[in-house]
Amino acid sequence: HHEFGTCPRYHCNSQPVLPAGITDQKGKAPVKLYCPRCEELYRPRSARHENIDGACFGTTFPHLFFLVFPELKPQRSKDHYIPRVFGFKLHHTW
Repeated sequence: HHEFGTCPRYHCNSQPVLPAGITDQKGKAPVKLYCPRCEELYRPRSARHENIDGACFGTTFPHLFFLVFPELKPQRSKDHYIPRVFGFKLHHTW
């Protein structure tokens, strides 16, 4: 199910995301979305998620979820975005 949506990154192939808080203190920050494939946090696109307090899920929910259900954890994405301008790779210092 995609209750909280999918990861916005192209290389994650529409991986479903999990809710997570950035703090355990009530009323400090809205819920964020954790992608288990790229292991990044994202701001929800839907306005209905912005009203949910992140402390409801806590900072450990995604990690505990995958400890209980390890078969649901996807493999980390091996594809990395390489920035290019007119087909030329940008120098690493850019």
